[in-house]
Amino acid sequence: MQGFLFSAGWIVGLRLANVPLQFALFTLIAWHYSLADVGIYALFNAAWFFSRQLGPMGLEQSSLRFIPALVAEGRGAQARSLEHRARQLVFLTIGSLSLMAGLIIYLLDIADLSGLTGWQFAAGLAALPGYALVALMAGQFRARGKIRAGQWPDSILVPIVAMVIIQAALSTGQTSLFWLLGAHAVAIWCAVGFYWLLSIGHLSGCQAPLTAADVREIRAASLTIALGSGINVLSSRLPLIFVSAIIGTPAAALYEAAQRIGALGTLGTWAAGAAVSPMLSDAHARKQQDRLQDLLIAASWTALLPALIILLGLLPWGGIVLGLFGPQYAAAHSALLALAAMAAINASASLTSNAFNMTGHEKIVLQFNFAQLVIIFVLAPLLIHFLGITGAALAIMIGVVVRDIGMGFLLPAKLGLSPGVWSLLGVRRAFRFAKAKIAAS
Repeated sequence: MQGFLFSAGWIVGLRLANVPLQFALFTLIAWHYSLADVGIYALFNAAWFFSRQLGPMGLEQSSLRFIPALVAEGRGAQARSLEHRARQLVFLTIGSLSLMAGLIIYLLDIADLSGLTGWQFAAGLAALPGYALVALMAGQFRARGKIRAGQWPDSILVPIVAMVIIQAALSTGQTSLFWLLGAHAVAIWCAVGFYWLLSIGHLSGCQAPLTAADVREIRAASLTIALGSGINVLSSRLPLIFVSAIIGTPAAALYEAAQRIGALGTLGTWAAGAAVSPMLSDAHARKQQDRLQDLLIAASWTALLPALIILLGLLPWGGIVLGLFGPQYAAAHSALLALAAMAAINASASLTSNAFNMTGHEKIVLQFNFAQLVIIFVLAPLLIHFLGITGAALAIMIGVVVRDIGMGFLLPAKLGLSPGVWSLLGVRRAFRFAKAKIAAS
């Protein structure tokens, strides 16, 4: 448990350091670009988000499960082989897809039809393989217990480099979207370079081929996780696409602002999941049921408390925070509160998906992710029509309730576990652990 708290603490700390940097970055963009330009940037950012989540093809999550197991079995050479092969596969696959997308844009004159330039599309596409590699390599570092090295290039380096380039361009009067998109491309590839340098030490040893059984198991787990993640990512970004298509890119800019602030509540969820996943895998492999239950409870409450604090803070001050981007962004206040509430619900129950993924039940996560996607696909256009961007946020909230809380009902039957928050056992053990920590201090 102490190991989980240490790892989660470092991940949360570095992600929290990322918050003011991301806020400053978006504020810089909002102040110097029109709502229409920010809306276009939001669509590119959605594509980068897809690449970050889908580009690793589930290998960043399966690394959390298989690398610790290979190292524990004394098969470090196979673990290094897995990491090398995963990086090569992700780079070649996403790089090829980016080149194909660029070729299609050129041949079909999509740049002219969209009102953007070919160089702007090129800058946006160039970032795609970088985002996929950063997500993969960060997961590999966490799988080896290298928490700080796995987090700071992504959380600290990327926003700083992007801001420096954007500000340098603005100081010379360059306000084209090319500089905005190109800044992110350069920043993410700088992070790739740092991850590569930091990994030379533990990847420079000999490699040994994985067995056919290893390859089959890793491939099956990765593909199932990737498909589930893809559906989940599409669910989270589909409302933005619907907003842009139904209301327009200025409304997409407002939604992007609300989403960036409202999603702050998911930082603790992501950090807790990243820290606890390899521990859940280890406890399951050793058949340590009580430890598995305690880890799920601790991770769930660790995720929920920051999300609740952020939600309570945004209730009175959300409009003021949005106003820092510009007076026009205050219109996103209702959407912001709905997204913050969604983040709190997600934090309370989404660690269930980590428990299923790390114990070989990826298909359950896939099924609930698909149910969430169907709900959002049906509800989002309807609610956007009547409620604008607030309707998009409400559609996501309803989908999260079905996915995360609904999945928790299967925990007792599939894993013999109780939900971390939404159960009496989870509440009792959380209070007992908190009392023990207070008494020890």
